[in-house]
Amino acid sequence: MTPGIKEKIMSVIREYGTGRDTLRCLALATRDNPVNKDNLVLEDSSRFVEYETDLTFVGCVGMLDPPRAEVAASIRLCRLAGIRVIMITGDNKGTAVAICRRIGIFGEEDDVSSMAFTGREFDDLSPAAQRDAVVKARCFARVEPAHKSKIVEYLQSYDEITAMTGDGVNDAPALKKAEIGIAMGSGTAVAKTASEMVLADDNFSTIVAAVEEGRAIYNNMKQFIRYLISSNVGEVVCVSENQSLLRMPPWENVWLLGAICLSMSLHFLILYVEPLPIIFQITPLNLTQWIMVLKISLPVILLDELLKFAARNYLERCRELEKPSSSKGCSLFACMEGISWPFVAISLPLVLWIYSSDTNLADMFMS
Repeated sequence: MTPGIKEKIMSVIREYGTGRDTLRCLALATRDNPVNKDNLVLEDSSRFVEYETDLTFVGCVGMLDPPRAEVAASIRLCRLAGIRVIMITGDNKGTAVAICRRIGIFGEEDDVSSMAFTGREFDDLSPAAQRDAVVKARCFARVEPAHKSKIVEYLQSYDEITAMTGDGVNDAPALKKAEIGIAMGSGTAVAKTASEMVLADDNFSTIVAAVEEGRAIYNNMKQFIRYLISSNVGEVVCVSENQSLLRMPPWENVWLLGAICLSMSLHFLILYVEPLPIIFQITPLNLTQWIMVLKISLPVILLDELLKFAARNYLERCRELEKPSSSKGCSLFACMEGISWPFVAISLPLVLWIYSSDTNLADMFMS
């Protein structure tokens, strides 16, 4: 084959692969003396060069395999949700890039020189360069199954949570290594066994819908935990009958202190002691979320204090109208009598610090 003919064939392939229809191109060739199929070692890709020599080119076929209509919208949803989609394919690089532009992984004007690699280009990089490449890359073309495992490994080195799709026997190691292995419903039994999830309809949009549903469940669980802890703090404090915390701080009320310790220890047990967080599928609250819990708890405690104040000074006084001599009145000094000033000195700066902290209530319920 002369260079001129080869260039003409390549120009047709580029036109097929990067044109409006983004056809998948297959080159067809024959071999006069083919290798006996019993001697083929298909597991070793390095030996393919031995089998693919002395070939006679007979033609090129372009197959139309357009992406599903809903994929582009799903890619946009992934981007809004903070999920980076990387397309890994065995297709020609030009075809892969064209499809990525079509479905929204790449913009029409994006420079893909540092975001799209072939398997060979990726192998030519040093290990450090490969690790840096996966941070920006959004497309890998002409790859082998071993590349999938390597990509997952590099992403995990950055503490990324990876989900890998696959359908073949050779995809099993990558599916097993990823945090979430997703096998195609039409794939092999080996791939399905190695995966955590099987995609019955082979549709990428179903993965996005599953993530959306899972996040909704996860957020509901987090909101319930925050509400439970916030309300329990106030509820536990309320068990101190009509006595104000200002007059009977927790260290003077053994029963109140025991109730607080018991209630909070159960919450901390579930949140922080392995394997309970895994069993209940929850994550510990961070410092900002704990501050928000306290911000919600303190109004509950304040409301409880107001109700106790009204009960002590008005409701109970109504029953003692026949004994006016025992009443001390409701002056400011009378109300301040018996206050535990050490408790005030400890709690007041804490309250001021909590409410001066920069936290966003919306982030607490939406994160």
